[in-house]
Amino acid sequence: MATDWVIVVDDNRNDQRMICDILRSAGIRTSSMRSGKNTLDYIRKGGIPDLILLDMDMPEADGFETMRLLKAEMDGENEVPIVLMTSEEDEEARGLEEGAMDIIRKPLESDVVISRVCKALDISRRMKRFARNAETDQMTDLLNKSATEARMERLCDEEQGLLCILDLDNFKNVNDTYGHDVGDKVIMMFARVLKMNLRRDDECGRIGGDEFAVFLKNMKTAADLDRYINRINQGYETGTKAIVGEKMKIAVGVSAGAVQVPQCGREYTELFRMADQALYDVKQNGKHGAKLYVSQENKMARREKAMNLETVTTMLQERTQIPGAMWAGKDIFSSIYQYMVRYMNRYRNNAFRVLLTLKTTAALTETEKQRIRDDFRRKIRGALRGSDVMMECGESQVFLLLPGIRENDIERVLARILRNWKDAGYGEQAEVQTEYGEIDISRKAAYVHGEN
Repeated sequence: MATDWVIVVDDNRNDQRMICDILRSAGIRTSSMRSGKNTLDYIRKGGIPDLILLDMDMPEADGFETMRLLKAEMDGENEVPIVLMTSEEDEEARGLEEGAMDIIRKPLESDVVISRVCKALDISRRMKRFARNAETDQMTDLLNKSATEARMERLCDEEQGLLCILDLDNFKNVNDTYGHDVGDKVIMMFARVLKMNLRRDDECGRIGGDEFAVFLKNMKTAADLDRYINRINQGYETGTKAIVGEKMKIAVGVSAGAVQVPQCGREYTELFRMADQALYDVKQNGKHGAKLYVSQENKMARREKAMNLETVTTMLQERTQIPGAMWAGKDIFSSIYQYMVRYMNRYRNNAFRVLLTLKTTAALTETEKQRIRDDFRRKIRGALRGSDVMMECGESQVFLLLPGIRENDIERVLARILRNWKDAGYGEQAEVQTEYGEIDISRKAAYVHGEN
């Protein structure tokens, strides 16, 4: 543990020397100043101690005035506790009212000085620890969402650089394929990668599940951003393979959107929107990269340049190569479903729709139920073909679209799915109920069959 450091401010050299000797005998490092002005100049240069022991009776500025100036100089993140020394009894109450942590009466007694100073240092450490805990994301040890926003707002208002929003590509697939325990390890590893790549004046924090904010001080260009994100991507990919294994099928990576500060403004909310828009553009164009925010006028000018066939194909390709069914959100699934119906109408093919519902026993805890639901989605996905599509309807239901399945095959397919789930070994803890029907290309009512 680092040695506590106290600055003793007293214009009387004999008192100053005596106090320093007392504190050093208790293992406390000391520095001495003869006036409040000298102390202020010292702190402005970065000499921030753990505590200031301040005499009330000094020339130029007395203890009250010096304390006010010191507190005005220090913000909430580096405020130093002040203990006043006085021989005047009527100054004690006023000193506490104006923000002193404690008062020590003169003439000084060694044991009293050591006891009061050590107590003030301990209280200060506790307060800083509580403040740190209130600002810290417990999983990653980064700033949490509210602390990140406050820090980024200050940086955007005072500094210049790049405000970046980072998002982990295909992280949901990591959770779905390997489980939330592995997903948590990946998040914690990524936080370490972020911290390892921060310079002294940079800042970062977690603003969502797999979303992070970073301020890169004095960086300006797209080339700066690309170099930074390339380092992050290399560390993240290496770390993920170390957790999951070299044969990992998921294309992991980091997408980032950034905005120049102050070129694009100082208002954090607006800057965040710009960086988020740049991130969205990266996500829509292949992921795994970074982009600086471009104003609407510049964007329109760039659009005049037509894309070639390979560029469009790259944008549309699926980067994640995961065995099993394609997992789609509601909007995308709806488009796939509508296209499939059109395709079958044209080429007279068959397809089945299946609804699977997971039923867990009431005796399970919510944590146990969540673990079973996660396994349910993974096992179902793994039992399907790459041409099948699945959509999550709720926490305990998935909807399947199974093209190319004939009526005499559907029972066999469902049996395989249920057998795969049974092999998970949950026994009586959970069962899967099935409901299915053929997609009727003649647009007549499709039949529906239920099974437990």
